[in-house]
Amino acid sequence: TLTRREQVARIAAAVGDDIALDEVTPEQALRFYREQGGFAADNADWLYGFTSYDGVEGVTDEPREANAASDGAYLTLTEVLGRPGRSYARWARDHAFDFGRPPAD
Repeated sequence: TLTRREQVARIAAAVGDDIALDEVTPEQALRFYREQGGFAADNADWLYGFTSYDGVEGVTDEPREANAASDGAYLTLTEVLGRPGRSYARWARDHAFDFGRPPAD
């Protein structure tokens, strides 16, 4: 599992640019979402985790059972895809254009 900083570092490497990850207060994050307008503004509380997907305030969408018992009924990613999954770095390179930049060489 990668931290957010590690994810941002992989994306920065993929697009060949420095990307800052600034820590902000919850109030600053909500203000940022609301200033975006549209979907971000309309869903700021949900995007930041203050309401659930159903819009219930004070309830988050955290799974009820964080460590579900393994009963062998679940397939692995490799079994589903028929090949190993991509690394996050590979995914970031494959999606560099989604971040507005061509992939770095």
